[in-house]
Amino acid sequence: IASQQNKDSFKPTDNIRQNLTTEKIFKEIEEKRKEDDRMEKERIERARVEKEEKEREGIAKGLPIWKRQKILLEDLKTGTNMTDNVMAQSFTSTSQNVYTNTLSRTASGDEIDAERFSRLRKLKKKAYVQFKTSLGNLNFEIFLDFVPKTAENFVQLCEKEYYDGTVFHRSIQSFMVQGGDPEGTGKGGE
Repeated sequence: IASQQNKDSFKPTDNIRQNLTTEKIFKEIEEKRKEDDRMEKERIERARVEKEEKEREGIAKGLPIWKRQKILLEDLKTGTNMTDNVMAQSFTSTSQNVYTNTLSRTASGDEIDAERFSRLRKLKKKAYVQFKTSLGNLNFEIFLDFVPKTAENFVQLCEKEYYDGTVFHRSIQSFMVQGGDPEGTGKGGE
């Protein structure tokens, strides 16, 4: 029974003959670990609060879900596992805290857009916009599969009624019309 109690209360430092110096070092290490754990818990809590706040702000602004939430790269592409490299840094640097698990890397805005546009191209979808002018209606077919970013920007501006009240400031017969400048000069815009 005594040997079982010794095994249960065994610490890795029990094999080290301790003096005041080693005791002080082990105490400092333990305090540092506790401080690191406390800081990590605080970081996780701050991240949770920030995420909730960002979600609320995004909903209030009417942003799509991919602009409101954190999307991991592996969410976009099955079988892709890219990490934030924190674990690797902790093994190769003495100035980094030790991490023993990997976290998936957050997808960048460009990566999210590339995946969204790739899916749009596969669907071969088109968008349709109708401009009501003083000379009649103009119907436009928007090629989402060829120019997804430009098409998305144009459709979003139409939805926001950005072009309402603007003029076509340039017209070449049987070729093209140019408009959308809020100043009507062809030099302005946002």
